[in-house]
Amino acid sequence: GVGKVEAISSLLCDGIAFFGLLFALGLSVYEIIFPEQPSDFVIAVVALKIINIIFDTAFYVKQRNITKIHNSSISKANCAEALSALLFDSIALVSLFAMWLLRDNTVGQYISPVVSIFVAIYLMFGYVKRTRQALIELTDKTLPEKEQMKILSILTQHYSSYTQCYSVNSHKSGDITMIDIHLSFEKNTTFEEILALKTKMQEEFDNQFGNCVVNIVVE
Repeated sequence: GVGKVEAISSLLCDGIAFFGLLFALGLSVYEIIFPEQPSDFVIAVVALKIINIIFDTAFYVKQRNITKIHNSSISKANCAEALSALLFDSIALVSLFAMWLLRDNTVGQYISPVVSIFVAIYLMFGYVKRTRQALIELTDKTLPEKEQMKILSILTQHYSSYTQCYSVNSHKSGDITMIDIHLSFEKNTTFEEILALKTKMQEEFDNQFGNCVVNIVVE
């Protein structure tokens, strides 16, 4: 259940951030249609942005380290938020400085909104991708065909250890790949032999999928 809670949390966080980027995109388009002459005091904001970037970098590095340790939906969403803040403040710093240099030129009016549009669109693609992944986890959608073929390959390698494979149920739960294999065995197969097969498959699936949980269901 924890994986689904994280998926819901990630979905909400990414949804709020996506609409924030959508608002920023609309505001940038408005500034292109109705440009304003940059103020001579724009340079004063540059110092504030430098401080913002220092804090943004610290937050992003910390969150990235957390994501490396616990690669879950919510940690990815938080890492994306930190990266988004860092990118926007960095772009704002460069844009503000360029606007100040070109404050007497018409081009200076369009630097910030144009750059913001490209950054917003780039980040929005990432949020859409994570939203799709969260929906896949919430609906318990089976693994893609590429991963299914890896499962089939491992089952084929151990075909002599069981008599028949009835079905394979697989899905993602947070950062864990869940695989349930329904097998039947010869009547004289011992529990230790089934457990040894599970352990061997677990190691092979871990090599293929990373964090993985394999269950053998005996028919």
